[in-house]
Amino acid sequence: MEKLVRRPNAVILFISLSLLMMLTTGCQEIKLKAAIEVANKQCPMEMGEAGKITSIVFDGENVVYTFYLNEEIANIKALQKNPESMKTSLKIMFQNPNKEVKSLLDLVVKCKAGLQMIYIGKDSGEQVVCELTTDEIKEILNKDVDTTESDLAKLETQVQMANLQ
Repeated sequence: MEKLVRRPNAVILFISLSLLMMLTTGCQEIKLKAAIEVANKQCPMEMGEAGKITSIVFDGENVVYTFYLNEEIANIKALQKNPESMKTSLKIMFQNPNKEVKSLLDLVVKCKAGLQMIYIGKDSGEQVVCELTTDEIKEILNKDVDTTESDLAKLETQVQMANLQ
């Protein structure tokens, strides 16, 4: 008789915890969608001579940034030929993020989402895509990098990317 009483309580506890986890995850996803909507309303965002961000959306799996690049400054074909360099550059750019970016990246990780950057040549229409997985974003956020080292790494990466092009 005692086993019958314990088992239903365990089942109820399991169901309650599962429901709580789903609600918490759902709330995080709602927060992420809301933050992305706010950011997308600011588009297009001019990025100086390089081009502009035309949209930021959440497709259910990734936060997707779409960039239109000035092909006089950015060589899409060079980026297509060097996907690992692009990914490394993106990882370094997110090191030591400011408070707002860190909050967004934390939310992306909590939702088990990734980041996808779509770069489109303004004139040619050619595209190149770069993605960061949830685990890669976690790694970036958990890496403790000195601000000076981070700034130097960002500068070196920008020089490398410029040399590729």
